[in-house]
Amino acid sequence: MRVMQLTTDLAFGGAERVILNLARGLRGKGAECALAGLFEGGGSPARTRLMLEEDGFEVYSAGIERKRMAWRLARLHRYVKGWKPDILHCHLFHGNAAGALLRLAGLTCPQIWTHHTVERRPLPVRAAFRRLFSRLPECHVFVSDAVRRYHHAVAGTAPREELVYNGIELEPFFAVRPEPGPVFGAMGRLGPGKGFGLLVRAFARLCRENEEARLKIAGEGPERPALEGLILREGVGERVELVGFAEDVPGFLAGVNAFVHPSRGEGFGLTLLEAMAAGLPCIASRVDSLPEIGGDLVRWVRPGDVDGLYCAVREMVGARYSAERIARQRAAVARFSCDAMTDRYLRLYTSLLAGFARGVR
Repeated sequence: MRVMQLTTDLAFGGAERVILNLARGLRGKGAECALAGLFEGGGSPARTRLMLEEDGFEVYSAGIERKRMAWRLARLHRYVKGWKPDILHCHLFHGNAAGALLRLAGLTCPQIWTHHTVERRPLPVRAAFRRLFSRLPECHVFVSDAVRRYHHAVAGTAPREELVYNGIELEPFFAVRPEPGPVFGAMGRLGPGKGFGLLVRAFARLCRENEEARLKIAGEGPERPALEGLILREGVGERVELVGFAEDVPGFLAGVNAFVHPSRGEGFGLTLLEAMAAGLPCIASRVDSLPEIGGDLVRWVRPGDVDGLYCAVREMVGARYSAERIARQRAAVARFSCDAMTDRYLRLYTSLLAGFARGVR
């Protein structure tokens, strides 16, 4: 089986981490996989490209951020058609839109459109596209029930839908040995939707009454200068560290004692899943998909609530570690393994190909 993954860009974010895990999982189960991105993203070459090529995968960038977009879309069509995929698996809005164009241009293989996000702002053009083309792919996949509810609200239901949770390689996180202490960690793209500014403000209050508390935030993004300015204004420059992109996520989590996920919205919440797998006590916003992952094992706060965040981190300082809690967290995240995700997609691919051979969409 030959599977082409088509996504928006080759910068490295949550969706791209999932695509990388899926590509590795598919190859491990005997399928061939390649990746095409509409934009390079994140510099040249982008991190996703480097990681996939290092693993021996074929990667193509259409370069649509540059001029002559129509010509580059034609080249993308020739590339995908020449690769001869059995399945075209499209991710994120722009990947789905490109999949629609490729189908209209004559690419006939079955398509899956995976939806990863819950938008916090009105996007009428995207909503209209989803309503207009909801019957074009053979299947829509949602990475959480929250994403499915959002999609239904803006575009209605599609003829075939599936829920496939994202998956990670759990073993490196299970190897982390968490210990109690005053060092908090957070991780994600440094953008306004992740709520890191709220966290810095809440943590600054904690620092005024606790001399040992520290905060490490891993990630890069457009909000970094604003966060650096906020850290200085709050007077916590020696207590809050922006550590940059975490090449070794389990290693980063092994260096903190508790994890905070203050996001204003999440289609899935991969970093919360990783922190739970590492056995860390977790604080998170009760929003979108996060309760699907955390259940009753997370200290929940209202999204955007600085006072609630402050109270939660204050409670967590020096909290007694429970082997029973760690075991429950790791048992709860077992259903989010990379192997489970890969098997679910393989069954879906096989079903679609069988239906396609019978002329059933």
